[in-house]
Amino acid sequence: MSTVYIRFPAPLPDPPSDPSLCRAPLLEGLLARADSNTASETWRADAFRALCAEVPPAIAPLGLLAAEVRGTEAWASAYVATPVHYQAAMTHVRMPPGGVLGLTDAAARELADDFNRVFVAGGQRLHAARDGALYCTFARSVEARTTDPTMALGRDIGAWLPMGGNSALLRGLMSEIEMWLFDHALNQRRVAAGEPPISGLWLWGGGPPIATLPRLEGWVAGRDALFSTWSDDAADPRASPGVAILDALPGTPEWQRAEARWIVPAVQALRANRRARVVLSAGERAYSLSARSRWRWWRRPKAWWEYFA
Repeated sequence: MSTVYIRFPAPLPDPPSDPSLCRAPLLEGLLARADSNTASETWRADAFRALCAEVPPAIAPLGLLAAEVRGTEAWASAYVATPVHYQAAMTHVRMPPGGVLGLTDAAARELADDFNRVFVAGGQRLHAARDGALYCTFARSVEARTTDPTMALGRDIGAWLPMGGNSALLRGLMSEIEMWLFDHALNQRRVAAGEPPISGLWLWGGGPPIATLPRLEGWVAGRDALFSTWSDDAADPRASPGVAILDALPGTPEWQRAEARWIVPAVQALRANRRARVVLSAGERAYSLSARSRWRWWRRPKAWWEYFA
């Protein structure tokens, strides 16, 4: 099936109380006329299947292979190590809006070098990729159920930490990393520059090594822990299949530009019967549109964030 999968940021919990949210009329009209909506906890797997018949690989091993930071040492498992910022509350630790952080290449290399100096025991190493991404490899097999840190934004992080398998090992290492970063020189410079300090590294998306990158059909645009490997922001959204990852929150000026660049051409191609469907995905929901969706004009749109509550 020829599909364009479009992913964008989800509203935070209890969105009606967020004064920064703005309406997005085009998006709301599309969501109102959708054929169906489904749970989308594994949205990367769903999007990946639009481009490749193979089962999606684990994110971290693929990222390591694509970034050519694997090096020569053997490793049995790898995890994405995303820099995050926490806020301590009276009874829990919360990841605030903007709590998932990005690093420059230089900052990522600095953290990786210092981590590998400090954490010399335990069989783990930190690797910095050219795009500022970080990956943590382990000499032993480490299995656990993990979650993309963006799913924890605005929430108590407790329910989103690694679970099952070797999760105790991952949680223990994450706690040690928090103590290491508490007064780190990089954080001192970030605070002096008015930037949030890095509270920890969120370990997720792990799996065993892979030998080669899978071959995809179609295009990818935007930045993501999995899809940045193939990203080409000059891709044609009228072509199929494709995956677009948008950074802008619906309703913002940045969203209007992203909407005109990616969503409008994709929907126009859909209505011209040049593809089977367009999927609009955020948070834990995905809405599927087909050519017949345009005729459901009687469905009254509501605020876009209500579709993802």
